[in-house]
Amino acid sequence: MPRTLTTRFSRVSLIAFVAAIAIAAPFFSGPRSAEASVWCAGDPTILVNGNVVSVTVHVPMERMRDLQYVEVVFHVPANADVKLLVNDSILLPMKTRFVKDQPAQRGLLGTPIPVEIIAHNSGAPMPFAATTIAVGKGTSLWSEGTSAAPLWVKTAGLLNVRLF
Repeated sequence: MPRTLTTRFSRVSLIAFVAAIAIAAPFFSGPRSAEASVWCAGDPTILVNGNVVSVTVHVPMERMRDLQYVEVVFHVPANADVKLLVNDSILLPMKTRFVKDQPAQRGLLGTPIPVEIIAHNSGAPMPFAATTIAVGKGTSLWSEGTSAAPLWVKTAGLLNVRLF
């Protein structure tokens, strides 16, 4: 069945909506620590079976000089069709990759995607955090860690709708 202009427009609208949520998420769930700080953020995004999956990584501005890069590893279903989409960070150096080490799945609706975040830095361990699209048990919108150990978070695709 040929795609109509309405179908194409609705997919573009959906992509814009998902992007707006990803950009706005850090503003709605800021750092919880008592220490006031300015945080730099980066948002690596992948497509899993056509579904947008992302995580936003936050690093305190005062520790940026110590940061070498942040490594973000998405752990996706073994049968997933995955594409690296975008990393919108200009200030936060990131390396994004995916590993197909989760059980095979048919769709992504409500399926948490484990994400491993590793901050590589010089000097003393530094704090960093992540915001995610959290759905269901075992997920959190804001998670904090330090560069002394990987931070594991769970994120999800917003919809079980193929965008591309």
